[in-house]
Amino acid sequence: MPNELNAEQVIALRDHFIARQHELLALTCALVETESPSGDKDGSSDIVSLIASAAGSISAVNSVERVTSEDFGEHIRIRAFAGETNAAPIVILGHTDTVHPRGAIKERPWRADGNRIYGPGIFDMKANLALALEALRACEETAVCPRSPVTILLTCDEESGSPSGRSLVEAEAKHARAVLVLEPPASGGRVKTGRKGTGIFAVEVHGRAAHAGLEPEKGVSAVLELARPVEASSRQRPGAHARGLGTACGTALCRRRDRGLPGTDEQLVRAVSLGRAAAAFGRRQSCAQGAHLV
Repeated sequence: MPNELNAEQVIALRDHFIARQHELLALTCALVETESPSGDKDGSSDIVSLIASAAGSISAVNSVERVTSEDFGEHIRIRAFAGETNAAPIVILGHTDTVHPRGAIKERPWRADGNRIYGPGIFDMKANLALALEALRACEETAVCPRSPVTILLTCDEESGSPSGRSLVEAEAKHARAVLVLEPPASGGRVKTGRKGTGIFAVEVHGRAAHAGLEPEKGVSAVLELARPVEASSRQRPGAHARGLGTACGTALCRRRDRGLPGTDEQLVRAVSLGRAAAAFGRRQSCAQGAHLV
């Protein structure tokens, strides 16, 4: 394949997608209606089966590998246009999990409104999964074959911070000629040219139990002390959001050793900037006597 497409090749690709629009929408619909919330192993397996079946119908695909994730389901890796070349591959990176809970498709079913289609997960990023597969088929059927092998890697835990998918992404990206990420565009259709990093921190606070009725002054609430670093981490310096810095807090888990005030709470803090979060928690907000951060 030359460095630039000629007019005849561009027209051939355009005509291919026009002719295949019905099939492309049908696959997108099937992916959207196959719910795959992050952490739903059955949903993950179901959507990977759909993708594997679609990939299997493309002659340019050399292999389809399903990679099990113990807590989240299955990742899938598709290799195409391998041939006999030793060229570094182009990696197309995406994810099959969504933030929508199971049952969302009943509340927000697939629907078309003019030239727009709606459904849980269609934007991030099931429409793009279907489009990535169709791009392989288009190159194959129009003989516009890429100069490099193509690897499509779709992880199943991206919405949860990629605890198991990260190592797969790093391994593929390390030797790639380029990595194209299927994240949807920003407002106005603007192309995203960079992505944020994510750091996940577990903050554990130990308080001191006391009888709530007789000696409340001797107790220290772990809930209150936990709130201090969480609140501090959420404060942003001027312009921080524009630089891609931010925090998001997860669920607090309270454990009670005996009657009285809670003894231990945990708060998972998902921080978009590793350095900012480390600094926020590194300062250690002042704690009441008897409580400490671990």
